[in-house]
Amino acid sequence: MVLDNADDDDIFFSADEDGGGTAQTSEAMRQKKPLATFLPRVPHGSILMTSRNSTAASNLVGMYDDIAKVEPMELYDALALLRNRMSISGSDEDDAKALVQALECIPLTIIHAASYIKTRAPMTTIASYLQLFRESEANQARLLDAKELRDLRRDPDIKHAVIATWKILFDQIQKTELAAAELLALMSMFDRQGIPVSLLQGQASRLDFEDAVAPLLSFSLVRAEIGQQSFEMHRLVQLSTRTWLEANKQLDRWKTESVRRLAEVFPSREYETWAECRQPLPHSRKVLDYNQEERKAALHRARIAKNTGWYLFHTGEYAAAAVSIRDAMVARGRLLGVEHPDTLISVSQLGSVLERQGKYEEAEAMHRRALAGCEKALGVEHPNTLTSMASLASAFWSQGQLKEAEDLEVCVMETRKRVLGDAHPDALTAMKNLAFTLKS
Repeated sequence: MVLDNADDDDIFFSADEDGGGTAQTSEAMRQKKPLATFLPRVPHGSILMTSRNSTAASNLVGMYDDIAKVEPMELYDALALLRNRMSISGSDEDDAKALVQALECIPLTIIHAASYIKTRAPMTTIASYLQLFRESEANQARLLDAKELRDLRRDPDIKHAVIATWKILFDQIQKTELAAAELLALMSMFDRQGIPVSLLQGQASRLDFEDAVAPLLSFSLVRAEIGQQSFEMHRLVQLSTRTWLEANKQLDRWKTESVRRLAEVFPSREYETWAECRQPLPHSRKVLDYNQEERKAALHRARIAKNTGWYLFHTGEYAAAAVSIRDAMVARGRLLGVEHPDTLISVSQLGSVLERQGKYEEAEAMHRRALAGCEKALGVEHPNTLTSMASLASAFWSQGQLKEAEDLEVCVMETRKRVLGDAHPDALTAMKNLAFTLKS
């Protein structure tokens, strides 16, 4: 006996009681048995079950624990499947190998791609399909959701397209496990690897979070990374989830939520937090591609750009840092005003990055702008003002204008000593900077 696609645990173990109706109806419902009780339990014969849900599989197998997990195909087997579905010439071998690797050796995607190429030959080849697939995520979604050749060996009611197949599963999870569906939606907005628990859990308790992630692990939609508090998801699961969200007009909602979550957890640039910065860095690069129009979301995005850029600055990636910090500066200037303290911080940071790139005149202009703005908005003794003054002094020093640098550093040192005390770290830093300039 073959029991195929046994994915829904409730179908087999729920008596489907509705709790309503007459006493006679309620009695009949109480006597109704779950579907699993009708599976033969005899010493002769076997039942072969297939399932995408490890929880349902374990419950159906029971005490025998006889589960054979279907692992991903090896490259050799994936190429053999492609050859079985279409003719491959010797000159196409390299492209065929690259194609099955791009499709991550998933049988359904390989069969679908082969059918697509065959129905559109000779205009479409393995090479042209591969080129289209690599061009964009939009192309991937369209290629994997296209109609292809029918297979008489398959149930005609079963969806053939890859994206459509995933949509059925997503719809099922959304109906039965809403928290899991929302967690999957959030995860699909980030880079698909190394998604930390801190980015996903939010205000939920640990138990609620584990309850939400359990169905995703059970259906193999995500995988817990061994030895780390993080998850990864398959590239095509991520693509299918985002396509499903877009079809249900939820994509913008989860882009906004992902930006908010990342803005909350991305740490400062202090050296002690560098290891913490490295983990969300791939995710910041992902969400910075989202152009959110809503004001709060745009400010969250600007904060991510600022923190990302400042971390990159301190790790020596100046070109990337300049792009992120300029992005933050422009966004804050548009949303908060050019003289807002947060905007001026970004102006000063951009000046520091430009100075490290050897663009001294541009750096000086940025530091002058930041200093003038801080003096007007915050006063001459505010820490931000003094930081901007010290940064301008650094720009002068880089250009050999040592007297101008000395004058500013004396002002910074004396003000910090008066306001903070002689032994304060900021006062001592100002003293060190002045000594270095005098030495020069």
